[in-house]
Amino acid sequence: MEKDELKKLQEKHRKEAQEIRAGIKARKKRTHRLIVHGAILEKVVPETADMNEEELLKVLLLACSPEKMAEYRKKVAGGD
Repeated sequence: MEKDELKKLQEKHRKEAQEIRAGIKARKKRTHRLIVHGAILEKVVPETADMNEEELLKVLLLACSPEKMAEYRKKVAGGD
């Protein structure tokens, strides 16, 4: 294998490794965010710790209807 071919192959492998590391970093960041959000939810509404996924989803859908979320976002953005 010639030096040029070897360098191209090495560069390709470096890029692939970098992409893999970036994917792992993004996954870890998402996992951390989900854990923190879950902890906040349990702190604010302790009853959610004993709920299954279906019950929790129903509670969140009731509490965070699209209308309520739009109103909240408008209030936060507008400073009302």
